[in-house]
Amino acid sequence: MYCMLQLFSDSPYGMHSRRTNSLQQADRFGSEAALSQESKPVQVLPQRRSPALSIGDAAEVDMQNCEPRSQGLHVSEVAFGILTSDRFVQTRLQSQRLTWLQQVRDVVFYSESDIASLPTVALRPAKREELVGSGAWKNFPALIDLHQRFPLHKWIYFSDDDTFVYLRNLLSRLGNYREDRDYYIGLYWTPRVDMEWTEVQIAYASGGAGYAISRHLLRRMSTIMSDCHEKYTRWAGDIRVGKCINDLGVQITPEVGFHHEPHDKYQWDMAGGGYPYGHLTNVASASITSPVSFHHLNVDQMHMYYRMQMADERGPHGELYRYDLGGLIFKEYICYSERLRYSFRVLFGVSVEVAPIDYRVEGPNWRKDFVDPVYTRRVDFEGDGSPIFHMAISKAPEIFNGDGCGLVDHADPFRNPPRKSAVLVIQCIPCRKVDDPKGKSDVGHICDVWKEDACTLKILLSVQCPRRQTVYAPMLDIGSSSDGLGRASHDLIHMGVPASCGKRASKQHKMYLHNDAASPAAFYISLRHGELLLLEPQIAISPARCFFTVEDSPLTSQGSFFRSVDGPRVLAIRCTCSMAVRPGHWQSDTADGVVANLTVTISTREFS
Repeated sequence: MYCMLQLFSDSPYGMHSRRTNSLQQADRFGSEAALSQESKPVQVLPQRRSPALSIGDAAEVDMQNCEPRSQGLHVSEVAFGILTSDRFVQTRLQSQRLTWLQQVRDVVFYSESDIASLPTVALRPAKREELVGSGAWKNFPALIDLHQRFPLHKWIYFSDDDTFVYLRNLLSRLGNYREDRDYYIGLYWTPRVDMEWTEVQIAYASGGAGYAISRHLLRRMSTIMSDCHEKYTRWAGDIRVGKCINDLGVQITPEVGFHHEPHDKYQWDMAGGGYPYGHLTNVASASITSPVSFHHLNVDQMHMYYRMQMADERGPHGELYRYDLGGLIFKEYICYSERLRYSFRVLFGVSVEVAPIDYRVEGPNWRKDFVDPVYTRRVDFEGDGSPIFHMAISKAPEIFNGDGCGLVDHADPFRNPPRKSAVLVIQCIPCRKVDDPKGKSDVGHICDVWKEDACTLKILLSVQCPRRQTVYAPMLDIGSSSDGLGRASHDLIHMGVPASCGKRASKQHKMYLHNDAASPAAFYISLRHGELLLLEPQIAISPARCFFTVEDSPLTSQGSFFRSVDGPRVLAIRCTCSMAVRPGHWQSDTADGVVANLTVTISTREFS
């Protein structure tokens, strides 16, 4: 007989013609994940008497269920290195892990010592190092390690633990370059004239803003980085990297969107496309291209950027969906309201400024009345199915006389306790600009402004919205074996989605795991980084004459806390089928052609 377990993926978008499911990502509010699901019967292999686990065709996977690429570059093709220290694990680094690093697959943290709860590499300074206390010496050992760990990744991105990254914006930017050429990309910076400039007069990429190195260049660097580590011992770490790259005859490629400071240190200008030249200007712009990174952030700023970027929602079966508004963040929208006799300036995701004049007549002196970003969330759908978002930004503004909030009964629980707020109503369909009612209907401007009550200013904004994405855990792998490196092989689940998503396999591509008398079928579960809470699996089998036994499980009804540093943990399941020899009497069925479909559903409750 054949007891076959199948792994398929399911797209939660719209209607389905077949019942399949995938291992969904968890979040802190709960979702469900299915390791396999009952589906159409599979082809039985002849001449095989032991039960087998069949992992379905890559060609049969619904490709909507796979993570989309940004201009051809996928997050799994970029390895991330983060410089940190023991004293920042619970502050800076924890904020990164709870925000943008949730979207990352391959990341390594570099410190002076091992950190038990993280995939950390402890680094050592060179013997002649002159700046041991500053940590400037960490860059070369970390880059050497990244090259050895991820030699096939197209890019590495290197930054500090107080840096926030808009991941899709980074992928989109790097997607414009070829990884098989020499590229060193980041924020153009130069040494201080009163310090390193007297010794090294080069341009380099700011390490705090983060820099990217192509695979081709990193391979070339690997031949000289040890020498650079021993030779350059007096400068800041990012200057050392820039000098080592310069020794190869490669210059920095300045790119827009990398920022050495938080957003409030810049003057945001809608006229330009951004400024890649570091401390040569304090002007920034997102009018053409979106920001990639900000540096020197405290933990509150890190979380603010993330919550204003992401709008999450639940599907009917507990699956998690997300709209990533990072492509719109910091874009500027200006209008004049004849009704209110005020001009309004929206810096998307951050602030709403007001001025009691018509900006088209004279240059306004903007007042930053709404500068406390509260939330972004999807609240409704248009008739055509496009989403409607609310983005709330609070503070006590001039435009309201007195308080008035105590008299307002908000139906929206997210607005309690009541605060004076500007609520951006973000729609994805065109409209006419409020101060040009006879103009063309389009997206990318403010459609209307009104006072909803004594506590709420509403601004209707039309934008080109991002499409809804299914949220997965990119750090999660499930395999049929351990890879010998303390991780599960990712031949079943790769990055939280079916491994087939990353392959162009033929319809004949299948994998068989034997479930015989000596050993049950085993699933190895592991994380590349971070932590994940998984609950006890729900298991079903068909047809009715087949049975399963869980012989080894790390999952309990109270939940099991998975950590990347613990290595793979095994879920072992044995399935058997029986046949009736006479009424009321059954025996084990070993005949060829018997097929059993097993469903394993795992609920995930939180990750970081």
